[in-house]
Amino acid sequence: MSDFFLYKYDKIREQRGVKMNLIQIKNNTYYFDNPSVIGLYRLNDTDVLLIDTGLDDDAARKVLRIIDERNWKIKAVINTHSHADHCGGNHFIQKRTDALFYATAFEKSYIETPSSEPHYLFGSYPPKIMRAKFLQANPSIINRLIERDNMIIEGVDFKIIDLKGHSPGHIGIITQDDVFFVGDAVIESKIVEKYKFLYNYSLRDLLEALNKVLEINAEYYVLSHGGVKRTIKDDIEINMIAINSLNEFILGMLNKEYNKNDIHREMTKYFGIEETISNYYLNDSLLSSHLAYLIEENMIEFYVSSGEIFYKKQPLG
Repeated sequence: MSDFFLYKYDKIREQRGVKMNLIQIKNNTYYFDNPSVIGLYRLNDTDVLLIDTGLDDDAARKVLRIIDERNWKIKAVINTHSHADHCGGNHFIQKRTDALFYATAFEKSYIETPSSEPHYLFGSYPPKIMRAKFLQANPSIINRLIERDNMIIEGVDFKIIDLKGHSPGHIGIITQDDVFFVGDAVIESKIVEKYKFLYNYSLRDLLEALNKVLEINAEYYVLSHGGVKRTIKDDIEINMIAINSLNEFILGMLNKEYNKNDIHREMTKYFGIEETISNYYLNDSLLSSHLAYLIEENMIEFYVSSGEIFYKKQPLG
């Protein structure tokens, strides 16, 4: 995994057995202080909407307990994206409520068939270690597709912001209280400085998403990993620095030709990363995204030689 995923593992271990709290941000907008933040919006006196559901049944169970204590009912769930720590609680909530679940078309395919993620990371049917709950959530059904830049649920209008990049169909949500849930499009600066890498599916799209968030003035921003912020500019700057540092490292290596295994090995040495099996494949996927971006930007070239793919910096001129 990239070190950002190591952070997620660390936070989940820290939170085992810890009580979850519901915290009000403004008016009808709340969040649960889960390792992957879960948002809540009160639609009316009894009905609520959730933004993401956490990693697993345990997170969902804690959420339902708090909601039941207040005599509320989950009317709808919006998933920002399909990574397991954001939709892993769907299955549990779906069994116990009649809530409608919303996601974009691309994320729907992964949420409903979560085995797709370890499959594409491994390149074929993955071994058991790659099918653990952190990479493969329990499947759940998406009842409604998010296809527009706004949606109305129980008469309440939510702005939907296209923030693809971290994952193929990632979105952000702005509530009527001017609270912007940015999902994993932006990661808190302290986390990035410690864990170094930012996992992404499409680097070009992630860069566009970061710039889009920067241009949106909200009263509050909620980072799934980082919590509530009044300003987000410094966090975005640190995210950009982390992205550029990996690009610069790759370009620095590719004055000579290297295959991907060589680049990966030197990358882990340079950034001081210890890898597990899952860690390796997530880092390798991240590296692929950066290589694809640099190829599309005509900064490097790649070619086949003697049964291997090699990468090298594009010649000047």
